[in-house]
Amino acid sequence: ALCRSELDGAVLAPNPSEAGKFGGVALLRSGDVFIERLGISRSYEEAMLQLSCLLFCHLSAAALLLVALKPRFSRARPKHTVVPCQ
Repeated sequence: ALCRSELDGAVLAPNPSEAGKFGGVALLRSGDVFIERLGISRSYEEAMLQLSCLLFCHLSAAALLLVALKPRFSRARPKHTVVPCQ
């Protein structure tokens, strides 16, 4: 949202002498083109949908890896049994 508010409608390099300040984005003339090239979403709802999809993918991958690899710390077993004194 911050990137969008900063670059929306901005003129990046009005003349060639100022283009050196921008480095790799020197060939882009407007903030709208820059936002489009980065693939930044147009709305808050779209961004939240993309983030929730990413979250679902990460949680699914983590669950599948835990089931498949069965890490040893997932099952607690005592190292030795303690015999009580009589």
